[in-house]
Amino acid sequence: RSNGLENSAFVLDQQSSRINTRHGIIVTTKLQDIEDEDDDEEEEEEDKNNVGFEKLSGEGHRIGLFVLKIRQRIIKLIEKEKTLAIFGLKLIFIIGFIIYFGFAMSNRYGTSAFPIRGNIFRGNSGFALLFLVLFTIFVIVWEKFLGRSIEHLYQHISTSTEENEICIAIRNIRHRLSWIWHFLVFIAIALYVGLTVERNRNYISLIGIVILILIGTIGSKHPHQIRWTTIFYSFVIQFLLAAIVIRSEFGFQFFEFLGKEVSKFMHNADSGAVFVFGKTYQEHFFVFKVSSIIIFLGSVINVLYYLGAMQYVIGKIAWLMQNCLNTTAAESMNAAANIFVGMSEAPLMIMPLIPTMTISELHAVLVGGFSTMSGSILATFIFFGVPANHLIAASVMAAPGALGFAKLLLPETHHSKTTWKTVKNAPLPIIYV
Repeated sequence: RSNGLENSAFVLDQQSSRINTRHGIIVTTKLQDIEDEDDDEEEEEEDKNNVGFEKLSGEGHRIGLFVLKIRQRIIKLIEKEKTLAIFGLKLIFIIGFIIYFGFAMSNRYGTSAFPIRGNIFRGNSGFALLFLVLFTIFVIVWEKFLGRSIEHLYQHISTSTEENEICIAIRNIRHRLSWIWHFLVFIAIALYVGLTVERNRNYISLIGIVILILIGTIGSKHPHQIRWTTIFYSFVIQFLLAAIVIRSEFGFQFFEFLGKEVSKFMHNADSGAVFVFGKTYQEHFFVFKVSSIIIFLGSVINVLYYLGAMQYVIGKIAWLMQNCLNTTAAESMNAAANIFVGMSEAPLMIMPLIPTMTISELHAVLVGGFSTMSGSILATFIFFGVPANHLIAASVMAAPGALGFAKLLLPETHHSKTTWKTVKNAPLPIIYV
């Protein structure tokens, strides 16, 4: 029979409902009633916050009610299709960025980087944005596709050759004759210095390095435990970076370009300073101008930490230093972080690992903090007229040198408990969450 005809006193409700059990009693509630109850609860909560005030009469104007209903429907749709909503937001962001990037690279509306004319670091104002976009695309492709494939291939090759007698013999020979490689590196650097130095006065700095190493060796707590390969290659990396920056035309122009772009980026804080303090803000140079750039740069660094960009870049630099200097994961991570942030912020990246670190590792963390400058101090020096390219190059060069000298004064005497797995799994500090 048709619904509701068996008993004319009742009409069957076809609307969806929800069944709840309260104190052993089955209670059926319509979904519409539940939604109305939620709205009533919100109104009651609002009324509690406005105790003692008489409520306005009327329901409000129609336009406002229409906007309210649209907003509620959008919120319910997002809650119901959360994955689809996130995908839609990402798609809108990507489309918007592509449009922005196109206008930014055009001659008419932006600073063109197409075509790249002559020297890529001079006369191409849009090259910085172009480089960042291409670098980001490369990192995404590498991490999503290429990196995992290469890692699986490397693990397969390592597993297959682990018990191979020929491979074992080659590894043993390479380990025994490693001193030949160190000697060849030393000879190459000595020949380069001897053939390129034009004034004998330049050898004074070389004598200073030797004296510092001697003083460090004499004052070392465990001179018999010093790993000389770590000390040697820390200065080798410093020397190579100095040669790239000073002697190489490409390196000099690259760091000059990097310094100009950093200075240009920091000057964006001037607009905020004018908005807050007025056009005469430069009359109080340090309080209004320098403090503004410190706050601006600190905010940018925190955003990059939240997005994971800082951890990625710092992690790659730390991995490179660990493999070159044979240092532990935690101290390498801290030394790499000190290139970008100060000695109070860098240890936050390894904060969960600090209780498990050795005295030598903690000493390396402290030395690394004193050897470099943070982003805010870097900005302060730049605004006082120090060339940005010199400061950036000095910070990059100081990181491996600090690790080497720390291991000279207080060598490692125990096995470290920190590995790359523990560093990667370390939770993000609460200030960046």
